[in-house]
Amino acid sequence: MRLRVIASLGFGIDFIVRRLADLKDEQITKIVAVGLYTDGTSWRRVEQTYSILTAYLRSQGIDSSLERLDIKRGRLVAQAREVIAKTLAEAGKDEIIELHLTGGPRLLLAAFYTAALTLADEWAKRLRLSVYGEGFPGSLTVEMSKLVVLIGLDKTSRRILDFIRDGYNDINSLIVATSLPRSTLYKKVKDLEKLGLIVRVRRGEIRLHPGLESLL
Repeated sequence: MRLRVIASLGFGIDFIVRRLADLKDEQITKIVAVGLYTDGTSWRRVEQTYSILTAYLRSQGIDSSLERLDIKRGRLVAQAREVIAKTLAEAGKDEIIELHLTGGPRLLLAAFYTAALTLADEWAKRLRLSVYGEGFPGSLTVEMSKLVVLIGLDKTSRRILDFIRDGYNDINSLIVATSLPRSTLYKKVKDLEKLGLIVRVRRGEIRLHPGLESLL
């Protein structure tokens, strides 16, 4: 898989280096580092950190660039959306864009989280999020398209997904668990399958799509 990574940047490169190690089987085409400009002094520290990152990435044969969100301009979510849109426009059609949001100020991370949730559907299909624990092991990777669809589901569809998660993996057991009429349940299950949220693994058995397991 070809991958471009938009990575939040603070005063250290450890989280980016760690992510690259975990993505060793992927083809990383570019790292787009993003920092938050609050004042000249702090931004010079970000630039120094980026200089160290560039040297490391060059040794790995990976291209990079530095973008900034300027707190004085305001509208940080719109600025984050611009960075994502620019990266998508420059990427090849076969490239996935990953937002690796761990290092840097929380305001920077929140701006990108929010921007990602407000992208057009065709952009969301090419986007995923990754987050690492700070000071402890653990990580979370989410396909943006699955998250957007999940947010838009009605209450009944969400209940069906919860029951499937809990082991009710066929129509008969779901009818008992949900108390829905068979015809209604069939329609809901078919709709969830069309949305790519569930899959049929064998005759009559239903499972959550692997990309959804971390969200439920």
